[in-house]
Amino acid sequence: MKYLMTDTDRRGIVRTYFRRNGVKIRLPGDPRTREFRAAYDEALKNSHEGLLRPKGAKPPKEVTIRKTGYVYFLKSGDFFKIGYSNNPIARAAGIKTGMTGAVDFMICIPGTRHDERELHRKFAKGRSNGEWFKIGPYFYDEMTAIIGGKRNKKGQWTAPPSDAVTAPPQGDMQNVQ
Repeated sequence: MKYLMTDTDRRGIVRTYFRRNGVKIRLPGDPRTREFRAAYDEALKNSHEGLLRPKGAKPPKEVTIRKTGYVYFLKSGDFFKIGYSNNPIARAAGIKTGMTGAVDFMICIPGTRHDERELHRKFAKGRSNGEWFKIGPYFYDEMTAIIGGKRNKKGQWTAPPSDAVTAPPQGDMQNVQ
């Protein structure tokens, strides 16, 4: 039989366990009895159905609740950063502290960490380092699609963002030192 292990205690009593995927279950009786076989079959069935969990493990969540914050875009030189924060102004200020060049706030949209990861995938071809991406010809077309705005030949926005796009919450980027 698969997934069985034995252990002998200090008194010489042999115990048999079913062990699979980090879960260890003590099986009753002698391995030659019907009681043992029934317990083994039940443990095997539950392990295949994913019903066995290590001690203290919580059952898997059926519904994932995603916390809503803001997905923001920062620009520094020829690079931009896509990040997530509940307070993007404070986050931008923290990033500015660690940067030698200017950091400009580009745009901020309500979203989740999941949305941030999706945008990372969308801009993956320009990834430079971590959450920083190189601004290339694809950048303005993708940004236009994201916010529904328009740009002129210099790449400046000529139309206000759609209703889904908000100004940076909790402050003004000009005050970020």
